[in-house]
Amino acid sequence: MQPDDSYLNKIATEIWHHCWSSCKSKDLKRLSLVCRVFAAICQPLLFSTRYVHPPRVDSGNWMQTTQRIHIAVQRLLRLARSRHAASVRSWHWTGDYGSNMEHLVASFPRVTNISAVQERWGRLQQVFTTTLRSYHRLKELDIGFVTIDSEFRATLASLPVLDELTLRSCIVDARTGPLLSLRKFRISGFGAPEVPPGETHDTTLELVAPQTVHTLMLEDSDDSFAILQHLARHALPRLVHLHVRVADDAVMSLLECMENSPYLEGILISHFPPTSPPAYFQHRLPSTAISSLKSFSGPCDLTDLFTRDRPVERLVISGGTTDAEMLSILQNLGTTVALRELRISTAISPATISAILEAVSSSSLRKFSALVHEPPYTDPETHYDHGSPGDFIPDQEEDIPTEVEIDDRVVELWDEDVSVCAESDDDVVDDQASRTKATARVTPSVELPGYMYSVSGAQYSPKFEVPKTTESLGGIAEAMELIYTGAMSLPPSLEELDFSWFMFFCKPFTEREQHRAVLVLEEMLPCLCRVTLGGRLPLVLSCGVWSNGS
Repeated sequence: MQPDDSYLNKIATEIWHHCWSSCKSKDLKRLSLVCRVFAAICQPLLFSTRYVHPPRVDSGNWMQTTQRIHIAVQRLLRLARSRHAASVRSWHWTGDYGSNMEHLVASFPRVTNISAVQERWGRLQQVFTTTLRSYHRLKELDIGFVTIDSEFRATLASLPVLDELTLRSCIVDARTGPLLSLRKFRISGFGAPEVPPGETHDTTLELVAPQTVHTLMLEDSDDSFAILQHLARHALPRLVHLHVRVADDAVMSLLECMENSPYLEGILISHFPPTSPPAYFQHRLPSTAISSLKSFSGPCDLTDLFTRDRPVERLVISGGTTDAEMLSILQNLGTTVALRELRISTAISPATISAILEAVSSSSLRKFSALVHEPPYTDPETHYDHGSPGDFIPDQEEDIPTEVEIDDRVVELWDEDVSVCAESDDDVVDDQASRTKATARVTPSVELPGYMYSVSGAQYSPKFEVPKTTESLGGIAEAMELIYTGAMSLPPSLEELDFSWFMFFCKPFTEREQHRAVLVLEEMLPCLCRVTLGGRLPLVLSCGVWSNGS
């Protein structure tokens, strides 16, 4: 009998579940061994997310890889038939078009039984597709390099609570069929099916139900236009976020989707064809469309068209114009839009940054990020010796083996009593042990030295005198010099400031320079709490002290 003061009675089960939801699998396994109550809480978390990745095969581990795949087949079969299948909420499956028989035979011609790897891997993929409908509480599915035929599509439609679907380089052969009631859909990579010569297939792809989709991400996939063309014919009453890569033939379908989405709040255009200028939109996009837009990310020449007279709070500009054109567009936009976040992901000069901040400066701007055009930098004390063609010394003739042994080993497979417990990180199909584990770089805590501590109201917060200089600095150093001298004015409401490099081979922005900049900026900006300069780790204000953050 449990005592009344037991910790199990003092803390609710929901609190334990919330505390352990972010634990690793090995920690959850240890917790499940404490008592039955903990086991009941941890076991659903152990099986909530499943991963399978293609194996990495070489001539030394092909037998072990085949055995590991066989064990994965047995575990997958047992999991689908066990009570733990109801705990699976997310599946991440990555197939492999490159590990076909011809590829393996060509890569390992001296391994006579290399076909065992492909046979087991094909069996694993078959088990996955046939047992997928057993996970009737599956909410998220991420699959890659899989052919979606009519049978597999019917399996997807049979999942009652499937909410998110991601297709990565999948070939969709079943162009029509039952629509999937998804909240979030994402497609990327190649995926258009092959068409025999002389035949054509329907360009539309009817896959997602337009009445339920909330987030639509059509990236660099061959089928993005086909899906967009299907959705453009229907009303999209729940579409809120749209991420699309526009091609020349998809502009019209994109416009129709925007007109059919009354609650669209976020648009991200990752690519826009140069043959379709903004004038193309002005004649076809009504002023009443996308009236709820709050976030826009895309080329600069489309910024004014999509954001003017709309409640846009977040703006991300990806370039496509000169500094003068960008400045002109933002100056016209600054009087009509109250931005809270502005990010410029194309390289611009410090002078242009200063003019942009003056144009869009308002009491509502909280975050500002810019990619500063940095002049190339070469350390004169650093020399790189890449050698010359004449420095290469070939191997001696006696070092080259004259005979190569044939690997004719046979893999022994057995259906061992594989438990249905959740796999550890070492039990995935991908052979983690064969990889070279990169040593994590330890970044020490960079609290400011004693003379650089910056605590609000503290008596040791120094007044830093900025030295005057007459030499041309360029890049981030020049931008900071404009701020020091007052030539660049920052809005007092700014909370986050980020000046990044345009090129990697730029003059390093030292840690001391970053600390000096923070001490000056915090006196100008009372709300500032995060600063990132020159690609270094950001400095974050916590409990009155600036230190390295993430």
